[in-house]
Amino acid sequence: HENDIADVLPALSPAERRKLYRILDIDMLSGIFEYTDEQDAGKYLDEMDLKKASAVLSNMEADSAVEILRICFCSFCLYRLLTSSRYDHLKHCRNLHSSVFQKDKY
Repeated sequence: HENDIADVLPALSPAERRKLYRILDIDMLSGIFEYTDEQDAGKYLDEMDLKKASAVLSNMEADSAVEILRICFCSFCLYRLLTSSRYDHLKHCRNLHSSVFQKDKY
């Protein structure tokens, strides 16, 4: 189950997690990330192939994806995902992310 796998992720090494990311499909990974702590999610996305990481975020519930993006705002992972012009389906996330942070500034 997705929740059980999410609970185990912190106990795995980065190499073990990367193997898991390669084996599981986007739907399963997205479900796992729904149960993953947002702080850890940024780290896990950094470990993933860029295309798969962007697909996982795009496949998640919008609220969960935005919360992950909000938490890992300064990480290299977020920069990679939101500045990649090759992944047009993330443009809506970039716009949503920008609007969230504009509201929080003041």
